[in-house]
Amino acid sequence: MGEAPTEIARLRKLLANYQEELSRLLDERKALDNKILPLQHRIRHLSRMCDLTVDDPIRQLGLTDAIRYIIRNQDEPIAPKEVRNELLQRYCKPKDYRNLLGAVHIVMKRLARAGEITFDCTKATWTGEQPQPIIGFSPTRHNGRKK
Repeated sequence: MGEAPTEIARLRKLLANYQEELSRLLDERKALDNKILPLQHRIRHLSRMCDLTVDDPIRQLGLTDAIRYIIRNQDEPIAPKEVRNELLQRYCKPKDYRNLLGAVHIVMKRLARAGEITFDCTKATWTGEQPQPIIGFSPTRHNGRKK
């Protein structure tokens, strides 16, 4: 048994509303990231000038976000080994990852597929794009239910 057509229409409208909200929030997050990252950079710079120690913002991130942060804050293309070295210096200890360089390569390839970076397996550059989920309704044949 299927739902009444009015119920399906209501659910599709609700789904569309949720997707619009998600899209709007992702745009807001992108705008905030564009403000937050330069501010974090200024804080680190000024703290060094004042001979103060402040928490490095990269320590608060997961591995993917830490790699994203490192690549984004480079003025020139960066190699996976350089990303790994930066992670070891600022983010983690060598014993935390059995194969950190391998993990860096995997994450960088994933970021490239998402369009956030350009990566030719030797150097990566930030493109400035944030991954966007697929927005829009695409009906499936059975939605996992028997008809």
